Amino acid sequence: MQWVNDFYTHQYKWLDSPAIWSQYTLNNLPIQSKRRAAAIERLAGTGPKRILELGCGSGLVACAMAQAGHKVVAVDIVDDAVANANRVASQITQGEMIVHQEDFFELELDDKFDVVCYFDGFGIGSDEDQNRLLQRIGDWLKPKGCALIDIYSPWLFANESGEMYQEGHMMGQVTFNFDECRLLDKMWPAGTDESDAITQSLRCYSLADFRMLLKGSNLNLETFEAYESAFDFNKRAPLKEAEIYLTKLTRTT
Repeated sequence: MQWVNDFYTHQYKWLDSPAIWSQYTLNNLPIQSKRRAAAIERLAGTGPKRILELGCGSGLVACAMAQAGHKVVAVDIVDDAVANANRVASQITQGEMIVHQEDFFELELDDKFDVVCYFDGFGIGSDEDQNRLLQRIGDWLKPKGCALIDIYSPWLFANESGEMYQEGHMMGQVTFNFDECRLLDKMWPAGTDESDAITQSLRCYSLADFRMLLKGSNLNLETFEAYESAFDFNKRAPLKEAEIYLTKLTRTT
C-alpha cells in the first residue's frame, strides 16, 4: 500500500492543507473536530480515557479529544500531517497528546486503550488487510474498551459514480468499482490534464459485508450512526443516503 503516503502527500499539497491547518489553534478548533471528539463521550461513556487515534491527519480531532481531558496517542504516516499534529499537541492544557509518525499496520504499542478511533479512512487495502487491522485494534483494546471506526457506505458512491468536482486548486472525479465495491477518488491539480492524477482506493462495506468481515476478528458490532457527510459529521441520514456510518465495536473476548 505504498500509494497511501504518496496520495495524501500530494492531496495535502494541492489542497494547501498545511496553510489551512495552521489557522487553527487550541482556542479555535473547527466544529467538525469537536463533533468527532464528542463521539467519545456519547459512545464510550463519560470520564477521562486513554485513546489511540489511527490516521490522525492534521491532529485537530486528537487535540479536541485531549483538551476534553483524555490521554491521546495519535498516529499518522504523512510528514505534513504529523508536523501539524505535533504543533497542536504542544498547545494542550488538559489531558495529553502524543504523536507517532508510523504505519499503523506496522506500529508496535505495549499500551492498552479504552478507545481506538479510526475516522474517515477505513478501507485502504484488501479485505485481508482490513481484517488484520481489526485484529490489531482488538489487541490494543482493554477488555471493556471499544473501537469507533468510520465505514464508507457503498450506495451513495454507487449512485454518484463518474461525477467531477473541484475543491480549491484540485480537480477530482469519483468512480465506483461495482465488482470490488471500491470507491476510486481520482485527483489532479486544477488547470492541468489528468496525466498528473493520483487515485485513492477505499473498500466500501454494507452492514452485512462489514459484519462478515468482523467474523474473522475478536470484535463485535454493537451499534452504528449513519451520517450524510464524512466531513461535517453532523447530519444523520438513512443508510441508503449516508456517505459513512460510524461503528462502535466491542471485544468478544
